Amino acid sequence: SFHKNLIDKINRDFSFITFEDVVRHSGYSASHFSKMFKKLTGMNFSEYLNIVKVENAIVLLRHNNATITSISQKCGFSTIRNFNRVFKKVTGYPPLSLPKDFIIDIGLHISGVDFFDPTEKKSILM
Repeated sequence: SFHKNLIDKINRDFSFITFEDVVRHSGYSASHFSKMFKKLTGMNFSEYLNIVKVENAIVLLRHNNATITSISQKCGFSTIRNFNRVFKKVTGYPPLSLPKDFIIDIGLHISGVDFFDPTEKKSILM
């Protein structure tokens, strides 16, 4: 479906995709896209994108010996300060203090493997 393709595109291109990119991809006006995206996911585009970025950063933190700076850059954060702020907002922890068993659970499956049901109303941001 169109919505699944849009979410897949965001999940795939998270490190460099912009709001303008997804609006253009959707074919909607910016305001219509924002309303549609909020209805689909229960959050706005930037909240969703930050969660996808942080989820990917968690994978890199756990399975890579890269520096925090390198991880933040690979995940599309413009500064280490912004990375740390967003990471803590999404997870509740600074990157280096994240519990080993921590899982982002917002009612969506955003890893690209599973896909959420856009008709569910359970999608909430922590």
